[in-house]
Amino acid sequence: MIRDTKTINSIVVHHSASANSTIQSIDRNHRYRLHPYPNGYGYHIAYHFVIDKEGIITKARPLKEVGYHAGNWGVNKTSLGVCLIGNFQYEKPEKKQLQALKNLIVELISGLLNDNIEMFGHKDIKPTSCPGLNLYPEVVKIKEVIENENHEEIEFLSSMWTEIEENKINAEQTMIRIGQRADLLRSLGFQNDDPKIQFLKKLWLDLDEERNDIQQTQKELHDRAELLRKS
Repeated sequence: MIRDTKTINSIVVHHSASANSTIQSIDRNHRYRLHPYPNGYGYHIAYHFVIDKEGIITKARPLKEVGYHAGNWGVNKTSLGVCLIGNFQYEKPEKKQLQALKNLIVELISGLLNDNIEMFGHKDIKPTSCPGLNLYPEVVKIKEVIENENHEEIEFLSSMWTEIEENKINAEQTMIRIGQRADLLRSLGFQNDDPKIQFLKKLWLDLDEERNDIQQTQKELHDRAELLRKS
């Protein structure tokens, strides 16, 4: 099933439930149980991403293709599945895997998807031990770290907006003074094609362009902060 990626609102984290899993073994398993036909990447895997013990991320299913990974059709339609290889009911995930997971989640939340993405362990969706006793707390921790980092970035963006606003005000005040100077020269008989008037006009236009650039930067800062607030 193909979907609009804008409908994606959650990321569900799983474990493979076997320490010896490989992309190939997961593919075979899901081919027989879940997806008999290959997806856009040529796999039958229900997860969109698989992270091995070295922290290597495999794109296993295109984002626009629904995967039957969550055991809940409503969640499947609007989620991404991320699987870490291992049985984390008994073993602990590798640090490389956890760092790769965090990096992936940050990338998906901040860049690829809409601005209202939630992160879950599989057990949050249905009664199951997945993603395992030792991975689930790490999922919660990663979620909290991302939220804290977002808060710090929002504060930084806010301070940058304020500094830039001061530059915009200074530019606008200078534009007013330039306009007043040009009006004075005209009252003294100078024509618009006079070099003095032309020079002031160029200064005014340069400042107007700078002000527009500042306003665009402020908009980008505001949009980024709003994205972080909603994520």
